[in-house]
Amino acid sequence: MKLEKKVIEVILKKIYSIRENPLHYIERLEGIPSWKLRVGDYRVILSINTKENKVFIEKVGHRKDIYKSK
Repeated sequence: MKLEKKVIEVILKKIYSIRENPLHYIERLEGIPSWKLRVGDYRVILSINTKENKVFIEKVGHRKDIYKSK
């Protein structure tokens, strides 16, 4: 899936805002050590390394498709 440039910009802006207040923007996913970030109709699945202060983007997709197994 290819995202529009405007959608990518909004997602990146939201990801950068995690640094300021992470618990306001993300929610822990059940059953796996990952987090979700809601950005309009899209979801970003993240993993966080708190020791190194790093966020890793695992998956980006539309909310209707992001949780489906392949």
